Amino acid sequence: MAYAKATLGDLLLSLSYRYGESSTPSSGIENRKYWLNQGVNYIVDQLRPVQVDTITVASGTCDLSSSTGSTLDFRAFVKLLDSNNYSIELLSPEDYAHASGNVCSITGNHTSGFTLNVKTDGTYTLWYRFYPSPMSADGDICIVSDPEAVVAFAYAQIRRSETDPLGDVQRNLDEVQDRIDNMAEEIARNEGALTIKTLF
Repeated sequence: MAYAKATLGDLLLSLSYRYGESSTPSSGIENRKYWLNQGVNYIVDQLRPVQVDTITVASGTCDLSSSTGSTLDFRAFVKLLDSNNYSIELLSPEDYAHASGNVCSITGNHTSGFTLNVKTDGTYTLWYRFYPSPMSADGDICIVSDPEAVVAFAYAQIRRSETDPLGDVQRNLDEVQDRIDNMAEEIARNEGALTIKTLF
């Protein structure tokens, strides 16, 4: 039987089990969803995975925050290759303005969006760090390879706000770190670089 990737519904059920519940409550779980998504964000920040997309540069630019693009989740540049697999050097916008050849720059910011600037139009392969898409529906896939790390993070944060955490907070945060260390080791062994292709 093939491995089934964990969904938000699976994470909610696992979190319920940590609370000693036999099923996910039918209401009042928005706080749990929030902390599960924060857990994904925390783990992605720790592992610093990279996503790869093919992009098209026209008139010297590619809008990395366009609703028609595949890089809506762009966070930071890692590497750019042209269609001949030649590396394109990243320069500051100031240096790029006076340069020629196989160079690029990134302009913009998180609020207004990012633009990739390249001297030659064409198709490129972009490696970049990304923001994970939030999970909202029960069937949404968790991109973290060890979903219990996400659950342990959420449980620790929720318990932190309760009056009787019983040491659960630190125990679960320790579990999160152990699981992150294991994922980083597996990724390094399997791929040599931390790479996750988004699943949704």
